[in-house]
Amino acid sequence: TVAHTHDAQAFESKFEMTRFWSNYGTLKAHAEGHLTSSEDIFFLADFSTPATKASISLNHKVTDTNMISSLDVHLNQERIMVSVNGLLDMSKSLANLQAEITSTFSGLDDVKLTIDSLKNDAERVSKIILTKNEQSVTIDHIFSVTDVFNWENTFTINSIYKLKNIQM
Repeated sequence: TVAHTHDAQAFESKFEMTRFWSNYGTLKAHAEGHLTSSEDIFFLADFSTPATKASISLNHKVTDTNMISSLDVHLNQERIMVSVNGLLDMSKSLANLQAEITSTFSGLDDVKLTIDSLKNDAERVSKIILTKNEQSVTIDHIFSVTDVFNWENTFTINSIYKLKNIQM
């Protein structure tokens, strides 16, 4: 069976197939969501077979300058979840975001990311901190533009390593 409904912003789809040539079971899929604007997005999908169960969920909402986003993926007993929250003000070119990854997959657990970014006139200053367990990397980034042919791009990693690219 197949069913699908939608309007200008929301949709829902369902699919189910019984394999009549086999007693192995059914295949099912369900998806729904909405895209009201770039500041309001929701998507959910579930898939199942007798051997596999999977789902994905995406939720993104910006209210005033507060952003809350999450991505949650399940595959049988495994899970990975990414969340991004914080201040996002496009009119002022300002961001202060915190991201976190939690997972049952080895190596993808306990990862955190912080982004602070501000643009004033012709200069954008950003600081990115990536943390995994007790270790972290800090990247300071400055991008300055005088005009289309004159700019400077600087990355500093952990206040030790510096990469500077100048176009004059």
